[in-house]
Amino acid sequence: MLLENYLTEEVIRDPSKREYEAFDLARLLDTVFEPTQGCRVCILLDFDDPASMMKGFAYLEEDGFAVQKMRMNIFTRLCMQG
Repeated sequence: MLLENYLTEEVIRDPSKREYEAFDLARLLDTVFEPTQGCRVCILLDFDDPASMMKGFAYLEEDGFAVQKMRMNIFTRLCMQG
């Protein structure tokens, strides 16, 4: 899909017409963060009470925290898989 063919006025004005490729952690890191061999990535989470939310990943059982849960489901599991 060529970008100039995809970004028609209709697609720009109507988000429901947008198409997204499947999430790919390696592609994200390569294209956004441009990692250097041996460098580390830090993902920050925003909690009012981080100690209680992170202990045993308690936030996974709480209502809300959609962004934090996505981080766990996508980033952490993919990183653990290598």
